[in-house]
Amino acid sequence: MKRLAILAALAALALPSMAETLLTTPNKAGGLIRLTDSKGDLCRTGELQAYSTDKKEGGSAFFGCWRLDEGDAMVFIRWSSGRDLALPLGAFEMTPAVIERVKALDKSKEGT
Repeated sequence: MKRLAILAALAALALPSMAETLLTTPNKAGGLIRLTDSKGDLCRTGELQAYSTDKKEGGSAFFGCWRLDEGDAMVFIRWSSGRDLALPLGAFEMTPAVIERVKALDKSKEGT
């Protein structure tokens, strides 16, 4: 069920938006990996920008690009450092903003 909700959230990308975090998951540094809806300058076609922060305020951030493989329900991240990371889609949580976008999308479908 969670997988379907996340896929629905990603489908909500069709709604107009400013760069915002869609999905998050904890990282080993005690911070978060954030997947955004922004097309980064270094991202290839079909990829969106990702970044990872540590738990310290004003700490370091690492940038990369992510894509979703819906068939395998996996998120693939290509970091600017050259490292690659693959995580199951179920490891990520939807942000409140995305949940609201999905609700808005559902409401607009009810009216049709």
